[in-house]
Amino acid sequence: MSTTAMGTVAIPEVALEHATSLAEADAAVAEVRTRAHAWRALPVSERVELLDELLGCTRNAAAQWVEVECERKGIDPRNDLAGEEWFLGPAFVLRNLRLLRNTLETVRREGLPRLPGPVRTRPDGRVTARVFPTDRYDRITSMGCTADVWLPDGIRADEVGEHLAATYRGRGPGVDRVCLVLGAGNVSSIAPNDTLYKLFAEDQVVLLKLNPMTAALAEVLTEAMHPLVAGGWLRIVVGGADLGAHLAGHPGIDTIHLTGSDKTYEAVVFGPGETGRANKAAGRRVTDKPVSAELGCVTPLVVVPGAWSNRELRYHARQVASSLVYNAGFNCISTRLVVTHAGWPQRDAFLEAVRAVLRACPDRLPFYPGACARYQDVLAAHPEAERFGRVGDDAVPWTLITGVDPARDDEPVLGIDPFAAVMAEVPLEAASPTAYADAAVELCNERVWGTLGVSVLVHPSARKDPVLAAAADRAIARLRYGTVAVNVWCGKGYAVVSPPWGAYPGHTPDDIQSGTGFVHNTYLFDEPEKTVVRVPFTAVPDPPWFITFGRRRAVLQQNAWLEANPSPGLLPKLLWNAMRG
Repeated sequence: MSTTAMGTVAIPEVALEHATSLAEADAAVAEVRTRAHAWRALPVSERVELLDELLGCTRNAAAQWVEVECERKGIDPRNDLAGEEWFLGPAFVLRNLRLLRNTLETVRREGLPRLPGPVRTRPDGRVTARVFPTDRYDRITSMGCTADVWLPDGIRADEVGEHLAATYRGRGPGVDRVCLVLGAGNVSSIAPNDTLYKLFAEDQVVLLKLNPMTAALAEVLTEAMHPLVAGGWLRIVVGGADLGAHLAGHPGIDTIHLTGSDKTYEAVVFGPGETGRANKAAGRRVTDKPVSAELGCVTPLVVVPGAWSNRELRYHARQVASSLVYNAGFNCISTRLVVTHAGWPQRDAFLEAVRAVLRACPDRLPFYPGACARYQDVLAAHPEAERFGRVGDDAVPWTLITGVDPARDDEPVLGIDPFAAVMAEVPLEAASPTAYADAAVELCNERVWGTLGVSVLVHPSARKDPVLAAAADRAIARLRYGTVAVNVWCGKGYAVVSPPWGAYPGHTPDDIQSGTGFVHNTYLFDEPEKTVVRVPFTAVPDPPWFITFGRRRAVLQQNAWLEANPSPGLLPKLLWNAMRG
């Protein structure tokens, strides 16, 4: 990778009035440590019962959860915008709990998870396993979406069962372990879902340290996770980097997992500041504990050229704009880079359609610390950036930078995630659409920082051209990303929960990029390589997560209740509101 600066820029820390003291944190470590053996010994049947209890507690806490997050982000909880908080918070956790519960019930009865879809061998010999849709409710509500886990090269279709649920097949480490989970500050489902994975998939009890940004959620999450807290298998503390560093070095902590910035990862592994940079240069770690991490990405979206109708242009403009605006642009998977074919006749029309959506988007509170300063750095590098919305020292308008030169070695939009509502477009010169597809893969794999997720838009007409169809399939296979999403924002791979979520395998501490390890993964794959999500090119009506969808709060709140307890009685109202969106 040739960019001179890479990664997420430094994010200042929020001051906390009531942080957990070091003595309280030490006591919490001691408490969960005494329960680690009891957790490993807990029968699968009792874990299933525990997940049932967690579903009920999380559902009861959901409304308060959303209110807390709306207050933090400056959202009126009665506004349609509050639908995002139902979706990004309780809905994803409820879905995770339910799918884990179903998996473990199958493990209890049959010894292994039962995959919900076929295992196939591709023409190139790679084995894939379908993990979405998981049931009839997914099939009704998913608008044709599928998700397939790709297994590492060399695993045969008849061997997939040997690579599932290591913990429940007696192939785990077999020792008592305490995991320190350092929670993210942007999306409220991340910390509880990371916690659930460490407990139920990796057999580790958890000390969860919430980010100062989400400190107000401590009481709500304690209520939602009450059965785990009551059992002594989970403790929740709140604090900043000092508390995190103390706990990372604590002798009672065995492993560490974090979601956030590569800078945080490096501070944990090599130490903070200049000392940490010197340690990294020398390959000298300050901890020998295993550290797993999900660290974000300069997320690309590759547009495969084709003959699109005006309706299709407008549909994908809504999708691309939504993938930037969602959560005010503070997602580790927000689309940051749109890759186009310079010779695509509809390139200008597509970009103008994106502009039209951004112009109509209401301003949002730049709630994440340092966003305004990071945004000013973007403008310093690209003063020509187009801004949509309120401009000022305390504002971060939706921002689009077009015509970026990919040949520039120090181009910041390729290597730096500003963690603000900024998206750039890179046009690639290529002799043909097939040559462009190959060039786009090369750009994403070799020049763009991170490997968490990538989106690829492929018009149905491209599938009718054997040469272009082969190029598109080759691109999907060659992209080195944890999630490759076809015709949909790659955040969909996070949202459906059942696939593994994490970086493409192979990163090392001295070049960690999007991290190492994975979470979600409710069918308990031991060694997944990546997930490929596919949806039809367009949908009617629009998906309810689109920012232009008119009844987001009603639909996404009802979706949360459906995730908690799927039943035929909940579907009619949900579908009716979705059709009216």
